[in-house]
Amino acid sequence: DPEPDVEDSSIAPVDQVMSDFLLCKWPAGLSAGDESLASHFDALNDPCEVPPGIDTVISFSHFLPRHELLPEKRYLFYPQLPKAAGSRALGARVAGLRPHCH
Repeated sequence: DPEPDVEDSSIAPVDQVMSDFLLCKWPAGLSAGDESLASHFDALNDPCEVPPGIDTVISFSHFLPRHELLPEKRYLFYPQLPKAAGSRALGARVAGLRPHCH
């Protein structure tokens, strides 16, 4: 999440609200609190190349590939959402595919 946090003591921290932080147990060395988990799952897609002769590429992801696709934090019901909604690794993966739509 590249934007500054919204300063409001009534907003619960992301690790106390989002189920990715509460309900999942990750192997040692992986954490939803940093880039390690996103990088791990991104690496599971290697190698990810468009085969020769394919003219149209359509990609899909559950998470947002770019943070700027989220509304500004001040407009979100839960301003901490960007901390769990995407990753730089996903953005780079989608950009590398150069899809016609995502």
